[in-house]
Amino acid sequence: MRRTYQALTSLALLAGGALASAASAAPLLYEQPLSKKYHRLEVIVPVDFKATCTSKPLGARCVVSEYTPALLRLFQLGTREGVKIEASQARKEVSFIFDDPKVRLQDKLLDGPPRWVLEVGYDETLIQPIEDELPFRPYPMPVQTVRLPRPNMAIEPLTGEGEEVTTFNRCWALYNAKSYVDAYKECNKISTVADADRPTARAATRLIGEVFYTYLKQETSSNQDLLKHIGTLVLVRGEEVSFDGRPVKVGYTISGGAESATLSVTNANGVKIYQAQVPVGAAGKPLQVEWSGQDTSGSDLPPGVYGVQVTATPTAEETQVPKALTYLEGKVEGVRFDKGVPEFLVNGRRVRTGEVVIPGLDKVGAEENKGLFISDDPSTPLRDIAVARLKKAERAAASDREKARYVLLTADLLYSKSANEAVEYLRSSQARYRQTEAEPFLLAERARLLLDSSDYDEAKRVLEEIAKLDTQQEYVMGSRLLALASLAYAKGDFTNATALYDEARENFPELLLAEPGPLFQVAELYFRSRRLEEARPFYQEFLDRFKSQVPHWVARLRLAQINSFERPQEAFAEMQNLSETLSEPEGKQLAALYSLTLSTNSVRGVSPESIFKNVQGGNPSDYVLEELWMQQARHALQEDKLQEAFDLSQRIVEDYPDSALLRDASLFFQRLLLLESDHLLREGRNVDLVILYYKEKNRRFRLPACRALLHLYVARAMRDLKMLNEAATQVISKGGLPGVRDPNIEALLNLEFTGILREKVQDGDLSSEAPRDRAAEGDVAAEDVNRFKQAVESLEARFPKRFDTYDYWASLGFYQELQGQLRLAKDMYLYALNGPTMTPQERISLARAIFQVYLKMPDYDKALYALKVLLDIHDEYKRQLDMPYLRVNTLWKRVELQIERAAWVELIPAIQDYLDESQVVISSFRVGTPQTTTQEQREQSLFQSTIELERRQEALFYQGFAFLKLKDDRSAQRIWDLLYKESPNSVYGELAEYELFMLSWREQVKPEVFKVLEP
Repeated sequence: MRRTYQALTSLALLAGGALASAASAAPLLYEQPLSKKYHRLEVIVPVDFKATCTSKPLGARCVVSEYTPALLRLFQLGTREGVKIEASQARKEVSFIFDDPKVRLQDKLLDGPPRWVLEVGYDETLIQPIEDELPFRPYPMPVQTVRLPRPNMAIEPLTGEGEEVTTFNRCWALYNAKSYVDAYKECNKISTVADADRPTARAATRLIGEVFYTYLKQETSSNQDLLKHIGTLVLVRGEEVSFDGRPVKVGYTISGGAESATLSVTNANGVKIYQAQVPVGAAGKPLQVEWSGQDTSGSDLPPGVYGVQVTATPTAEETQVPKALTYLEGKVEGVRFDKGVPEFLVNGRRVRTGEVVIPGLDKVGAEENKGLFISDDPSTPLRDIAVARLKKAERAAASDREKARYVLLTADLLYSKSANEAVEYLRSSQARYRQTEAEPFLLAERARLLLDSSDYDEAKRVLEEIAKLDTQQEYVMGSRLLALASLAYAKGDFTNATALYDEARENFPELLLAEPGPLFQVAELYFRSRRLEEARPFYQEFLDRFKSQVPHWVARLRLAQINSFERPQEAFAEMQNLSETLSEPEGKQLAALYSLTLSTNSVRGVSPESIFKNVQGGNPSDYVLEELWMQQARHALQEDKLQEAFDLSQRIVEDYPDSALLRDASLFFQRLLLLESDHLLREGRNVDLVILYYKEKNRRFRLPACRALLHLYVARAMRDLKMLNEAATQVISKGGLPGVRDPNIEALLNLEFTGILREKVQDGDLSSEAPRDRAAEGDVAAEDVNRFKQAVESLEARFPKRFDTYDYWASLGFYQELQGQLRLAKDMYLYALNGPTMTPQERISLARAIFQVYLKMPDYDKALYALKVLLDIHDEYKRQLDMPYLRVNTLWKRVELQIERAAWVELIPAIQDYLDESQVVISSFRVGTPQTTTQEQREQSLFQSTIELERRQEALFYQGFAFLKLKDDRSAQRIWDLLYKESPNSVYGELAEYELFMLSWREQVKPEVFKVLEP
């Protein structure tokens, strides 16, 4: 009936993996979370302020040149818990006292505005040197091209007599008087078909081209004009309206001649429910009618979404059905300038200006009017007619330079229809003018159009082609230089852009100042390079010459920021004023945010939270959002709201991966990543940390600032999740160990690596790629064992006597077990068990390890004693351990070991102790409060109680067997009878029935016969 091999195997399985199950692995660098010890202070100081700080044990002492009220107020506020500040205004000293000897202070003076910045924390979070966390960011703008001056028009009044000369001169005069329609009528009287070489015919052909071009080239509303429409009710392209019970205004335009027009309204199912005739006006003129909200029968309709559409019937003269466009009423809430491109904000929706009809400004959103110049061909669009006329003008031109003019004008009209068509026309035209004075003009314009349409690669090739020309046209070379500079600016290559603009400034100053884009960009680049005295006049020139151009509000803000380098308080007042007086939402928002960087603790103003809320609710542009999120993240970290700070920083990382903030303030993002990783690990949110690693491993986890420590954290999280192979081969081996400079982190990484390999061996963890056959499993297991041994030997050689931690002693002890040095392994576990640094859970794991070693010796008496120690540790730290089933499982191990030893006397009380404890477990499950536990805890309790029910049957059987061995047949009979009645169909119930039968048989056999039968 003995189960020697089975019992010993069961004991080994129960004890195996004990080391791997410990919750604590290699120690973290610090007991306290890194975020609790980090703090950053910034205070505005005078321009000539000086500070000298020296470290001392548990603190630092700073001597300042001037003790301002702002400093006093700042230090009165104090910092985080664990940092005490003592300020002496008389001695001009500030002392910092820390409660942690590993905390230190670093400081730096920053400009723009002048600030004294102090950082307190552990070395790993300070990440030298101190950086400006709100660096200057050049305002994002698309490539700004320079439009070269066109070759001059070579047309003059004709001399001589005759009707054609008189007619042409009348045409010329009307053209100069901007009476383009009458000018066309006069020039068109001159025949340009027959005898085209006549001077009057050539002149008329060229002038007609000029008339068409000038008429069609309409200037769009200036940005300042657009801003004036904020708050105005406009009509916006659309065919779907939300009806709320009030009448709906519907606008429309009709192109071409229309006999009649009809307004139709459909419900959500597309069924037409209303139809009415509406007025027909001049072609392209915006009109407006009102729909009352009733159907055709006059019944009121319920609120909801309805479709509206206007259709037109052509007149008898029209060969095509006129196109009708429908507009719905909305209110302009703002003008958004996203990277220099204006958009209206109407009813919370961003719309292009070409989709809006503004009352009194019919050309916005209106169709092109071609009714004045249709004498050539009424069915041909006016732009096509103008292009044909300009091509005739090119052929009639006298010189290559003048011909270039008409090619450029033609391309200009083509570009308004199709960028590709215009670029291709310039390319094909270039072939006609190789090595002439026209070629540089055509190449320069082609490069400009390519840049405007964002075909940067092809544009660069054309610019390189220009560089090879031997041309005297200096503006062509200047435009090339400015195009390259602006291209570098748009791509964020600010160093190269600055060098190119410097060259343009020296060689082509007039061209640099000719247009707003390059002028603003060069000012931004000089500000970024801290060439403030050079940047200031360029901003001012931009405002003087282009005061309504995008982004004039940024130029005003920049002048205030430049002022802050020397007079921060004056700049603060100026920035607050701009936040109230600027009409552009983007300007107001930036001014409010910039004012926060200029405020000090001695100035009372609007709270940061209020400014953040107002900016967030103002539909900020991308440029503002980056500033907003950055400032919010810094403020949240200052307020000890780590999760909020990290989430905001992550939005910048994910939404703006090319942001200058990620490059120029990289330490801030690295620090937050480190603090968040530390926080997740300490909170036991291992899955969240691993997900963060996979999301960021090819970006910030590879940056050098915190690389080693971050990979240590991730390896720890994966280890807790039993992702041992990934932790060892991907995280530590490939991400953590190479290039580690900090000896403390290097040692911890090596210890972590060793612990992971130990757990792989103990758990039998195999790579998912390995074939699942026994030979392969054996090879992998042997390889893991060898790697573990090598790791231990390397750890001991490189970092001897460095650690006194659970993970270290667990690895050394297990190494000795693998070497067959069981007593040495036991001594190591015992040394660690009695050490002062072990946690209760680590003591439990070490006691299990000692028990396992005694089993291997085997020394069952000492193994039993190890179980007693295990129970004592549990009982002493029961609440801290929170291991509800450890005691009952340990008592069961003792039962199995006593069975293995055939120690029947000791087995009986051991079984009774187990039965009492198991009853507590079963009862606690039955009377527990499932509503207060998790589903996982309830399932674990159910599983454990099921096991205990099965174990109790086995325990009762062996209790009876022990009584039998001790000649107490009556007690054995009582126990087996109870077992049989409770579980007649179980294995041990059937064994009990058999033993009861044997007892009965023995009672019937004469004692002397039974003695003979006994062994």
